[in-house]
Amino acid sequence: MSDRLFVRDGCVAPELLSGLSDLSARAPSAGFGISLVTLDGASHRFVNARMPRPEIPDADFPHGRVLAAMENGDCFLKAEILIDDAEADAVSMVETLNLASQAIDFLSEIEALAAAWLTAALPNETGASALRHVV
Repeated sequence: MSDRLFVRDGCVAPELLSGLSDLSARAPSAGFGISLVTLDGASHRFVNARMPRPEIPDADFPHGRVLAAMENGDCFLKAEILIDDAEADAVSMVETLNLASQAIDFLSEIEALAAAWLTAALPNETGASALRHVV
């Protein structure tokens, strides 16, 4: 098992890749990122190929604009879907609204997936510590 949320055997969970692919299909030239902070404060970031990465681990994305965010969920203190600033300006307002709607749905799916993994955790484990052991 991995200390990286949503990473199994060195591979990112297909559910996350699918959500990023869906966003990328809607705006093919844009970079997208996922930023998650678990209840124990651990940070996890995932990106598509076009999203600039932080130079320092656990730093914020250098050019990310938040499309959708959730705070104080059942599994995360904070969860965000971001788009690269440089590409966000080139996306129309209507398309930005469509991306935001899709990103909100994606955050809901991420929370539900994490909750399902917590439910499957060992009976004596609780909260975010269990997340680290069941992925």
